[in-house]
Amino acid sequence: MTDATPLPLDEVLDMLLDEFETPSGEAIAAFSKQYPHYRADFLRFAAAWAEEEALLPSPPLSQESEERLDARAQSALQNALFARSQKNAGRTGEATKRNKSAGRADLAHLARSAGRSLHDVARETRIPLSFMSQLNAKHFIPDTIPGHIAGRLARSLKVGVDQIRAAWTGPPIMKRAMSYMAKDKPESGPQRDFVAAVRQSNLSDEDKDALLTEN
Repeated sequence: MTDATPLPLDEVLDMLLDEFETPSGEAIAAFSKQYPHYRADFLRFAAAWAEEEALLPSPPLSQESEERLDARAQSALQNALFARSQKNAGRTGEATKRNKSAGRADLAHLARSAGRSLHDVARETRIPLSFMSQLNAKHFIPDTIPGHIAGRLARSLKVGVDQIRAAWTGPPIMKRAMSYMAKDKPESGPQRDFVAAVRQSNLSDEDKDALLTEN
C-alpha cells in the first residue's frame, strides 16, 4: 500500500524528529535516501536548527523576532503543562509511574523501544505513511479509529492493544518541525474522524478498503 501523493514536508520533518530527535547527519542521510526530493529542505532545516541551538550573542530583537520567540515559548509551556498534569495524575509509586508512562508513549516511542522505525511499521501494517504520521501525532478522534488498526500495530510492535490506544489518546500534537521555525504562534487543528479522512483521501479504492476493513 502506498500513498497516491507525496508526504508534505512538515510531516516528513516531524517523522525525522520522531525517529532521530535532532536533524543530525545520520538523520539527514537516512531521510535523504527515502525522500531525495526534500534533501535541500533537510539541509536548510538542519542549518536553522543548528543556528537556533548555537546560543551565540545576538543583536537586539526585532518585534517580529520577539513574537516568534513568544510563540515558541507558549508552545513549550503548553506542552510542559500537559506533561506535568499527566505525570502528577499518574504518580502512585515508581513502578506504576513507569507503567503509565509506557502506556502514554506515542507510536514513534513504541517503535523505537521495539528497535523499529515508523517507516518499518507502516510497511508491515500496510498503513500509509501519511496516516501513520497523523496517528502518531494524535490527529484522529480515537473512537473513530477501527479496532483492527490497533490490532495490526500491536502485533507489529509486540505490545498490548491498550498501549496502542493510549498512544493516540490525548490532545493533538503540534507539528514540531514547523512550529520550531514558525513566524506565527503555532496551533494544532481539531482531531478528525479517521474513517472520513480515509474516504476523502487520494488513496485508491482498494487501499481505502484495506484500511477500513479487517483482513
